[in-house]
Amino acid sequence: MENGFIVDITNNTSTEKEVKLFTNSLPEGVSVNTMDKAYDFDDLQKIAQKNVFIGNSITTGFAEGLQIEIASKGKVEKITLTGRYESPEISINGFDEYVVVTCPANSNFYIRLATLS
Repeated sequence: MENGFIVDITNNTSTEKEVKLFTNSLPEGVSVNTMDKAYDFDDLQKIAQKNVFIGNSITTGFAEGLQIEIASKGKVEKITLTGRYESPEISINGFDEYVVVTCPANSNFYIRLATLS
């Protein structure tokens, strides 16, 4: 059974910013929240550190495409995300396994992280 959650990412600056979901800290001017506003970046990082997010796809509605990197097991895969990306396993542990999203200047978009249960 597949489920997941949607994060809303906003970059309120005039420069491109990189966000590592969910590790380190957010760059100034960027916010990350679940769509229902129940969890912010810090909450999601704590959850990932306690219970690793393991999924098989990332989806976005950002039409121009997002530059993302998936860091897992010491390897980094670079992707231009337009629509949906599928993989056998995407892991986010709040430490060394994460997804880097390059947020365009003055942008607001969502990413859906599908998790496996």
